[in-house]
Amino acid sequence: MFKLLSMKRNFPFGLKAFSILYCIFCLATACKKDTDLNQPMNAQMKAGFNYKPGTYWIYKDSVTGVIDSAYVVSNDVNYFTRGCVLYDGQPKYEQMDILINMANGDPSDSERWTLSLSDTTCTFRPLRRKDTVESSLYVTLFHYPLKVEPANPISSCVLLFDSGAVTDIVPVMSFSGQNFVNAARSKHDNISGTPCYSYNDCFYVNEDAGIIKLVFNHPQDSVYRVLELQRFRIVK
Repeated sequence: MFKLLSMKRNFPFGLKAFSILYCIFCLATACKKDTDLNQPMNAQMKAGFNYKPGTYWIYKDSVTGVIDSAYVVSNDVNYFTRGCVLYDGQPKYEQMDILINMANGDPSDSERWTLSLSDTTCTFRPLRRKDTVESSLYVTLFHYPLKVEPANPISSCVLLFDSGAVTDIVPVMSFSGQNFVNAARSKHDNISGTPCYSYNDCFYVNEDAGIIKLVFNHPQDSVYRVLELQRFRIVK
């Protein structure tokens, strides 16, 4: 009888200990599971385009002769879920957002670019006060590795998000005595697509120097800029 009472008395403590251990196990498993669900970006793309503060590019507008400086002000890595999150097991994708400020000596004409890297995709979002078309663009600059690929249609008229196309790989491009090999030409246009905006833009990307040439052609705003890289400094 004494032994039976002792067992009954000790049982609640054993149950509590078991519950605590089980909770610890579940938490440890959940943490591990969440880590396993994180989807890293392509390692080579991350290494090649991981621009840190201290990085800068100097461009010259070949049409007007104006000099623009672009410099990295922040580099942030976060994890996000894509689409509607309907369950706890939704994968979290690694994304690197690189914020680039432009300086051209005209405070009234502020400009900022954002490069976002995730999975194998690099998107480009420019924002310029005097160019409403540019400030509405959000384009897929390239998929890594750099390669020729078909274009996809524009999905929105309010925020012009298009995945464009890398139409060709230019063997050599030269600016100011510098040679840039294997530049991916990323073409984005909407001249005859939707009545909201008209644009015919083109960006050239080199793995060693980043965006080496930008063509902003926006008839709606009478904007035509061709920025060619003059010199640069990359910090990773």
